[in-house]
Amino acid sequence: MKNHTKFNIIQKMVIALVIVVILFTCIIPKNVYADAGDIAGGLLKEVVQLFASLGDVIMGALNKFMLGSDEFFSAMLAQDDVNLEEGSGSWLVDGIQDEEVDVVVPADYMDERTFLLDASTYQIPNMLYSPENIFADNIAAFDINFLSPNTYTSIIDGDADATNAADSAAGGELQSTIASWYRSFRNIAVVGLLSVLVYLGIRILISSTAADKAKYKESLRDWFVALCLVFVIHFIMAGILLLTDNINALFSATIDDGIIVQATHSDEGSNAGSTFKFRTNLVGLARFRAQADRWQDATAYTIIYLALVIYTCMFTFMYFKRFLWMAFFTMIAPLVALTYPIDKAGDGHAQAFNLWFKEYTMNAIIQPVHLILYSVFVSSAIDLATNNPIYAIVAIAFLIPAEKFIKKMFRLDQSQTEGDFGSFAGGAVAMKAWDQLGKLGKGRKFKCKKEQ
Repeated sequence: MKNHTKFNIIQKMVIALVIVVILFTCIIPKNVYADAGDIAGGLLKEVVQLFASLGDVIMGALNKFMLGSDEFFSAMLAQDDVNLEEGSGSWLVDGIQDEEVDVVVPADYMDERTFLLDASTYQIPNMLYSPENIFADNIAAFDINFLSPNTYTSIIDGDADATNAADSAAGGELQSTIASWYRSFRNIAVVGLLSVLVYLGIRILISSTAADKAKYKESLRDWFVALCLVFVIHFIMAGILLLTDNINALFSATIDDGIIVQATHSDEGSNAGSTFKFRTNLVGLARFRAQADRWQDATAYTIIYLALVIYTCMFTFMYFKRFLWMAFFTMIAPLVALTYPIDKAGDGHAQAFNLWFKEYTMNAIIQPVHLILYSVFVSSAIDLATNNPIYAIVAIAFLIPAEKFIKKMFRLDQSQTEGDFGSFAGGAVAMKAWDQLGKLGKGRKFKCKKEQ
């Protein structure tokens, strides 16, 4: 009996010892000799990739709403996506086999895993919507040629959403609506000019002095000019738009070429280790490099990528605003001709027509101005732009002050519909100044000096 009890005690002690060893093995961590900086950098990289993913959502939404892509996650594609296969017709690979490579990404640039994300399965950027495509007039939603809308190619053959997105915004129902209002305003202008003609005829008949008759005969000549403007002002608009479209076609070829990138397939899949090429742009190149294995590179290029996303949103708003202004200017053009003889009779200057002409011209040529500047400073220096993305960002930011200088150089700086965001602040200051002038005028009465 004593031996049996002793055996039970030893058995319990062995079981307890085994449990203690197992617990210590699970609780006490295994020593890992890693640099603390690498761990911190890896964690920072995960946060950075989260912000980059937010940029992907924005670019994907722009791809879908502006170009009609099939989903919101079209900004980044898997390496085995059908759009990356030869013969797919995608702009990513179409006609680039014989093209010279602009950027070569080393094989070990992003081939290791991170804490949360799998960097070995990096994705290919598909930034169809970008600032350079806006400048090159490749976005159907920003077409301002309401007289003869341009034609655009769908990004997906046979897809209903892509086909609808490829229809010019200046055509269809909006063009019919603007044309209907244009004809109505033209009829109103003709009736108004006939009334002005009757008024001038009466004034000429009742004028008693030769000076008054000469004055109203001069007004009669201005009336004839206004009548001609009513029927030829659409030719003026057509000439400006034709010049704009020709300049866009001349400089957009370099934009459409894009940037040819050569990379290496990741370690997973049947194509592991083989090189491949794809076409992208500055936004896509920054996003591609933001997937780097080193957290320093990933952080730097993610910041650059987000800056380009912000500029893309800014120019989107700017060109939407330009589109609405051009629709408005096209619609009220006949009424501007009606004001010509009235302004000329007042002080000899056609303020309304001059203002309309400046506004219409400036809003029309703002796109060729951006395209030429982008082609000169970015596309023509693509090696500098790809090797130093900060230069590309500064060059894009330079477009707005350069646009202001061109306005001033051609005396179009009095335009009230500038594309940049500074116009909001300018309008607020103007309203405040107007209120101050109104307060100064209250409580005072001015009397005209009596002639002796």
